[in-house]
Amino acid sequence: MLIYTLPDGREIRQGQSFELNGYGYGPGWLLKAKPEDLAALGITVREISDPVPPEPGPPPVPEVVSMFQARAILMVHGLYDTVDAALKQAGGINLLAWEYATEVQRHSPLVMAMAQQLGLTNEQVDQLFIEAAQITA
Repeated sequence: MLIYTLPDGREIRQGQSFELNGYGYGPGWLLKAKPEDLAALGITVREISDPVPPEPGPPPVPEVVSMFQARAILMVHGLYDTVDAALKQAGGINLLAWEYATEVQRHSPLVMAMAQQLGLTNEQVDQLFIEAAQITA
């Protein structure tokens, strides 16, 4: 990217109009100007690298992971046995979900209850879901 510095110190980019010494220069003038025209007006040119794109944000938190991914990430973090035992003790619909569901939803009552029982913050649960989504069989 080219930056043009006018004699009074103002900096402009290609495609910008500007006024100098009482004359107006249109947005296309800089593209057409010869180096000697710029020099005669006291305009200097320098090249700068394009701005660095912003760092990508954190990955999105998946709303759903497969039960395999959920169990695998719990195993990786040493939580599988605790969750398995708690759900077997709780029984009922939570045990059915643990044993037969094919997916786990991030904001399901089961996930929220287990997070609370394990003392996990929302951010920690989000991170588990992000990591789980990366696991493939």
